[in-house]
Amino acid sequence: MPAQTRVLPDPTTSPSSLLARLAIVGAALLLILGALVAGGFSPTPNAGAASTDTVVVTATVGAALSVSDGCSGASAISVSLGTFSYSGACTISYGATNDPTQKLTLEDNDGAAPFLGTIPNTAADCAALGAASDQAGVHITGTANNSSIMAAWATACTVATTAGTNAKFRPVPAAPVDACTSVTTSVTSHQCSVEWGVSEFGSDLASGTYVGTAKFTVVDV
Repeated sequence: MPAQTRVLPDPTTSPSSLLARLAIVGAALLLILGALVAGGFSPTPNAGAASTDTVVVTATVGAALSVSDGCSGASAISVSLGTFSYSGACTISYGATNDPTQKLTLEDNDGAAPFLGTIPNTAADCAALGAASDQAGVHITGTANNSSIMAAWATACTVATTAGTNAKFRPVPAAPVDACTSVTTSVTSHQCSVEWGVSEFGSDLASGTYVGTAKFTVVDV
């Protein structure tokens, strides 16, 4: 009877042995991957960042309208009996330097006549104060910084008068009347100068203080 050779199974190739080896290799790979990640390696690629960007900047400049009284809110007139008396020119600055389209209006603050207490308003529009009666009025003495007298003030008043001159007075209007207007932009605020006047004749004006309040308003047109 021939001798028989028995082949024993290789323990390194058994299924259980292969699984064990794979488990060891997997564990080793995980340890290596963990070490790489800890050192800054990423298993997934990083997204590329943009090298340029844009920002939209919007700057809005408004036309802040304003009006200021160069007479510090008051104009005094020392009335001489039997003659004409004037306050002296008062400069009103108005508007916005970056806006060429504003106008300055003038009115009696309480909307009632006469303007100076019981002193009658001048009867004529844009004329000399009465030579034989008590009257009060206002006229525009000049403009500056790209400002001009508006035709609405009255055609005869569109040429400025000199302060202290009895010419081109008109009643202080009870409702707003366009006095001056800007004609173009100006580095400084537009200017419109006015003067108040009183005529007293017959020595019949009672002694005392006569007060009126003029209201100036700047309007964007």
